[in-house]
Amino acid sequence: MLLVACGQARDASDEAGGNQIEYVPLGINWVKKYVKDEDPANRDAQARDLARKIADEMLSRMQASAEPLDAIAESVISAKLGPKAVNDPKRRKMVTVPASKAGEADLPPDAKEALAAFARKAKPGDVVDSPLGSGPVLVVARAAKPEK
Repeated sequence: MLLVACGQARDASDEAGGNQIEYVPLGINWVKKYVKDEDPANRDAQARDLARKIADEMLSRMQASAEPLDAIAESVISAKLGPKAVNDPKRRKMVTVPASKAGEADLPPDAKEALAAFARKAKPGDVVDSPLGSGPVLVVARAAKPEK
C-alpha cells in the first residue's frame, strides 16, 4: 500500500501539542564579573546568591504578568547588575524551543533535565516554581503557545 500525504510542513512545536518553552539561562560565572569583592571565595558565594536573587525576581515578575521574557530579564539584570550587564555580549538571552526539544537545550545536564521535565507537563502560561539547575547555570522558564 502506498500512502501519499500532501499539506504544509509542520515544525517540532506542532508535535508537542503546540507548546513552546521560553527560558533564560543565567550563568553564575557571568554574574561573578559584576560582583565587587576582592576575595575570590566571597565572589563565588556572592555571585551564586546574586544569581539566585535575579532568577527569583524574574520568576516573580513572570508569574505576575505576560510581559515578554527578554524584557523581564533585561529589567531585572539592569536593576541588580547595572545597565552595562544588559549589553554584555556574553549575556545569554531568552531561548525558545518546542516543548518536545527541551531536553536538547544547550544547558548543563541538571538544568537540561529539569527543563525537559517541566516541558513535559507544562501548559501555556505555566512558569517554573523555582530556578532550575543547581550547577553553574540557573534557568527560569515558562510555557507559551507558538507564535503564528
